[in-house]
Amino acid sequence: MFSVYKNTFRRARTTLIIWLVLLALWVLLELSVFKGMAQSGGMNDLVAQVPEAIRSMFFTLDISTIGGYLNARVLTLILPLLTIMFGISLGNAAIAGEERHGQLDLLLSNPISRTEYYLGRLLAMLSMQTLIVLALLVYFHLFAGLQGINLEEVRVLDAFTSVLLLGFTASTLAMLVGSIVPHPGLVLGVSGGVLMGSYLLNAMAPLMPDLKDLQPFSVFYHYNEYLPIRNGLDFTRAFTLAGISVVFVCAGLWRFNTRDLSK
Repeated sequence: MFSVYKNTFRRARTTLIIWLVLLALWVLLELSVFKGMAQSGGMNDLVAQVPEAIRSMFFTLDISTIGGYLNARVLTLILPLLTIMFGISLGNAAIAGEERHGQLDLLLSNPISRTEYYLGRLLAMLSMQTLIVLALLVYFHLFAGLQGINLEEVRVLDAFTSVLLLGFTASTLAMLVGSIVPHPGLVLGVSGGVLMGSYLLNAMAPLMPDLKDLQPFSVFYHYNEYLPIRNGLDFTRAFTLAGISVVFVCAGLWRFNTRDLSK
């Protein structure tokens, strides 16, 4: 299992470095935009021009504060998208990608069971996602300090823990789908479609009363609906996200062990 873990990290090191560099530039840009708009006093004018329906989705907190800005732009929009993209790409590569390129049979010809392979890829995938989120935490605190932005009043660690759990949900879902069908394109489509539907359900529920009872079925309801950047991590919702990932892992492992990989 650990040989699979090390091999996965070795093969992904270039991709990881690119992600880490680009994320550093993105964080620097986001904080620079916030500081510039805060100094010019244009935050509230910008929000006033946004339709009420959009404000209810993205501008729950005062956007002129760092907490409100991070919630509206980073935690509600950009970071979930990046997290899901990264997670799905990892989960897709773990099973479907290797099988599509004819590498899976070769890897399993070594003295390693399917379970060991699956768990090795899973552990590497979750470790990479954790590394990315830890790097984001460092970047935000470092660049905020350099620009004189105070993060002490916001719960960045709590919010990013929820980001990490969302990423785990995306990657384990993609790994599950890849265990069912050996087609990377289909894995991307199904995983992305499920998460997009989940996002829209959570976003539209406050505007459509008929959807309100269904909102808890969205992973995004458990991700950021309770505003962890202000209120801290809700352990019930955090464990719900973790539990969903565990279900995906168990289902994917069972299917991977029982499917005929020659088909």
